[in-house]
Amino acid sequence: MVQYKLICFYSEGPPNDNGLRLGHCKEIVTNSAKDYFDEIIWYTPTKLREMGYDYYVKEREPGLVNNSGMSYIGNCAWRPLIMLLELEKMQEGDILVYRDCKNKKQNKSNQYEQMKKIIDYCLKTCNFDFFVPRESDHHLLQSYVKTNIIRELGENNAFTYKFPSHFAGLLTIARKSQISIQLLTEWKQACEKEEWIDGKTYGPLYSNFKWFTPEQGILCVIISNWIRKRKHNIPLDYPKIQFEKRDITRIIEFNTILPELNGKENYEGEWCNYNVPDDFDWQCYLSKYSELQKFEVNTKEKAEIHWLNHGRYEGKKYK
Repeated sequence: MVQYKLICFYSEGPPNDNGLRLGHCKEIVTNSAKDYFDEIIWYTPTKLREMGYDYYVKEREPGLVNNSGMSYIGNCAWRPLIMLLELEKMQEGDILVYRDCKNKKQNKSNQYEQMKKIIDYCLKTCNFDFFVPRESDHHLLQSYVKTNIIRELGENNAFTYKFPSHFAGLLTIARKSQISIQLLTEWKQACEKEEWIDGKTYGPLYSNFKWFTPEQGILCVIISNWIRKRKHNIPLDYPKIQFEKRDITRIIEFNTILPELNGKENYEGEWCNYNVPDDFDWQCYLSKYSELQKFEVNTKEKAEIHWLNHGRYEGKKYK
């Protein structure tokens, strides 16, 4: 019989850590969820340090991170770690669920009453062993992930710049399999790279960058890579679900990778559309953006490639 396990994390506040005092959330969530899960597991920064995982909860400067409280608890680098630690104890096919504990709205008892039904529906609908809902059709990685991560981990691919953000704290589901373990392992390893998980700036930021969602943004880049490379047959329209106003009982389904561009193309179409406009003036393009010379973008062919892969997503003009 499939086992359902809930895993949560809370900071205790001084003197144990400098995060928020969220100990009271443990009782609230436990009372709401205990009848609907086979087991509920809790982690804290203290527990992880005692286990030797200091790096994942070390304090950092907020920098580009909008939620400064996250910087006191490792920018949530611990999230894939604790999921992997618990999956190790579970049987193939068992289901692990992670949820943030501090959101009063999402921890109401009525949300947990329907939880197993929602979990099963999400896994069936997304047709994959790992589920994390889309945040919205307007939150794109180019604005919420440090650009050095997209350049390096995302291989500077245009698809990743326009990929939508997913909300890992609301409801993350892993059905134990080699696929879910591989994805979580990639996520954990990426969170171990300081230049990716910290709030510092490394190189130029995308023109419309707003703020950084650390471990969540890293996960989204990995998912975009998997979709782009068709890894393990992850569906092109993954995850197919978002929740209205972050209420998991209010499911919104969609069947495109991303919303429409310019009222006529979805992002999948935009990604696949590698046609240079007939009126593309490569000389004008290079003249307007002389800094491209530093990157040896100095011919018609190189100008076209640059515009296709980068310029059009950065709003660059070519005439």
